[in-house]
Amino acid sequence: MIPLSPQSQLEDLEALALLETLESLHPLTLAIDDTMRVLWMSQACQALCGNAGEYSGKSIPAFFGALSDKSSPEFFDRQMSQITHRFKKQKGSTEASLDLGTRDGAPYRLNIKFLRIPSLGKPPLSLCILASADSLTNSAPEKSKGDGDSLAVLDLFPEAAFILDPHGSFLRVNKAASALFQIEEAKFRGPAAKLLRPYSEEMAEWVDDLPKTGEVREQEFHITQPDGSMAWVSLSTRRLEAGEGADHLVWIQNVGAHVLRARQLELENSRLNSFVHSVTHDLRSPLASILGFTQLLRRDYDQILSDTGRQFTHRIEQNARRMESLIENLFDLARIDFESGHRTLIDCDSILQDLKKELTYRLSEQDVELQIPDTSSPVFSSRSYLHQIFSNLVINSLEHMGDCSNRRIEVTIDNEPSHQTISVRDYGQGLAVGSSKKVFEPFYSRFSAADNKGPRGLGLTIVKNVAEAHGGRTWAESDLEHGCCIRVMLPSR
Repeated sequence: MIPLSPQSQLEDLEALALLETLESLHPLTLAIDDTMRVLWMSQACQALCGNAGEYSGKSIPAFFGALSDKSSPEFFDRQMSQITHRFKKQKGSTEASLDLGTRDGAPYRLNIKFLRIPSLGKPPLSLCILASADSLTNSAPEKSKGDGDSLAVLDLFPEAAFILDPHGSFLRVNKAASALFQIEEAKFRGPAAKLLRPYSEEMAEWVDDLPKTGEVREQEFHITQPDGSMAWVSLSTRRLEAGEGADHLVWIQNVGAHVLRARQLELENSRLNSFVHSVTHDLRSPLASILGFTQLLRRDYDQILSDTGRQFTHRIEQNARRMESLIENLFDLARIDFESGHRTLIDCDSILQDLKKELTYRLSEQDVELQIPDTSSPVFSSRSYLHQIFSNLVINSLEHMGDCSNRRIEVTIDNEPSHQTISVRDYGQGLAVGSSKKVFEPFYSRFSAADNKGPRGLGLTIVKNVAEAHGGRTWAESDLEHGCCIRVMLPSR
């Protein structure tokens, strides 16, 4: 399992996206598994308990214990035992009230609603929604007779959503769907494709084919609304488990503003890339002259120059080389492609062997051992991107490990069904306190606890952008004076 944020122990990206959407409607929400282990908590719940990392992944009584005034632990344990028993016994939704003592001199009680959603997450998750003693029961939507938990989840959606039966007919819709299609909720009856066809023939066909296609992810359509206005929407579906007569959950986002903003960003990025290409090209020519004349000066006049003069020419060449590297990095940033069509399974072993040969002199000069895997599984990427990731991470360690006794850099590749994680670890000075996210910023100026050498360049920024172009992510781990580990997670597809 990859290291996860304190907020979440989940790896199901779809479930995470859905939970984050639900959080906007119910700020105090937890996601738990069948053993009542906390797998995810909203930001408001994190603020309540004070330390998400301490309770994420642990049983829910530990979370509620952090909220209790601890004046009567026996009474609290008895309440939690009853709530736990009720949750495990009942297969549907469960409501309970929990007395947590007093806060600011007043009784402090929470209403708790557990909602099992078999179709959410792998393994299936349950929602735990919290509210003050009076608000949850009064605000919770009533369910009509025969509605189950899969139907109740509609009330949590801020976007348009509806449930279809195995024949493609409406079972239930939420108010957001009524607003989007400008139809009263009571008129959502019969085959969904028939009702949706006047809005979008293409969308109606997709919904009609759901029994064959299974699930749809963010399929975009233009729809024509009754008032003649046009809207750009994104449709996604999830197949529900058998039971309750429900077959598919369908949710629709109005993405018109997002599409417009995306097009604006695309234009801005195009202009920025053109500017970067122009600047890097214009800088290369004078830089080549500086390097050329410096090398001629050292070759033809080295005997005439004093020690100070030789030191100056060496520093000129050294800084020109660094500028050359920065220009190349700027060019690499501009070339990162966020389309995945050209990626395939790449053998990392040959890339790492080549990199080790390229860095032989530098590794020897700094007395550093580079450990790479004997064999590793292929990674879904491109050869040039993987070379950028490995070379920037290893060079980053070489530049910032500082003085240390264990002069070793380790490269590992861990495989999971949904992703691979590339890790590059050194045993040097470690990161400065509070810099684990800042190190990925361009030209961050204080990488390690011992760094006082000015800006560091673009290496880790390139790594971060390449990972995000794959739909992955990067993060840094460090134990002060015990080294640093940079990890890159890339999806398997």
